[in-house]
Amino acid sequence: MSEIFLYYALLTSVFLLSGVLIVVIQYLFNVLKKNKLYQKDAVRHSQEIISHANEKAKQIISEAQVFSDEVRQGSDKLIASLKESQREELKKAADRLFEEYKAALEEVYKENINIFRNISKDIEEKAGFEIRDFKEILEKETIESQKIVGEKIETEYHDVQKEIQEYKNRELLKVQESIYGIVHNAIELAIGKSLDRQTQEELVMEALKEAIEKQETSESK
Repeated sequence: MSEIFLYYALLTSVFLLSGVLIVVIQYLFNVLKKNKLYQKDAVRHSQEIISHANEKAKQIISEAQVFSDEVRQGSDKLIASLKESQREELKKAADRLFEEYKAALEEVYKENINIFRNISKDIEEKAGFEIRDFKEILEKETIESQKIVGEKIETEYHDVQKEIQEYKNRELLKVQESIYGIVHNAIELAIGKSLDRQTQEELVMEALKEAIEKQETSESK
């Protein structure tokens, strides 16, 4: 900032010196008009003043040019420093945004897994009630009836287990589809680009597997 001020101060000095030179020359011409005897001396004296003023002006302009180059170099360095600082701040902001979306995504995983497990438990409990009802009927029948009913119960049990597994698979697929969209949006907002479907599935399955393992560990305790 001080270099810029000095640069403009030097330019102002050049203009002021030019103005003073004009006043001096005008004064000398007025003297010449009044006293022709001193005409030669006045002309010579004015030429010396003009020559000296020209040399001084050249010196000031040369110094001003040097300062101008220094100011320009300093400005370039300052701009480069500001750009680097802005890049660092943008990178930090992007990292923070990615971490926030990652944390939000983990919460979504946990909530969906808990919902899925509760639904599965309800289905298993209902199936258990039905099986117990069949067993009570079996105890009241004859041996032959018990055999027939037992086979029926076994078949029904396998069917129920199959339905439970199919229901789990359908619900898991719904959860995964929901998570894929969240992953896609979170990554696209955080790092500014999309990932292919395979990469998204790998990220989701890894996070889902980890969340399920944690849930099972906490339940076992």
